[in-house]
Amino acid sequence: MTEAGLLEAQWENPDIAESQGRPRLRLYSITNNGRSALAMASRTASVEIVALHAFKPVRV
Repeated sequence: MTEAGLLEAQWENPDIAESQGRPRLRLYSITNNGRSALAMASRTASVEIVALHAFKPVRV
């Protein structure tokens, strides 16, 4: 997702990780493009859910 420009990634400050006795974390944040993609996906998913509710079960 970072290569697609949806997320930005950076490594945590090594001093913080060392002081807590663990490996550094990779920190991610969403970009404006990522927010737009998420909003579009959410709208699409909502429409698909509504469409599924429109179908009525059929007994055979």
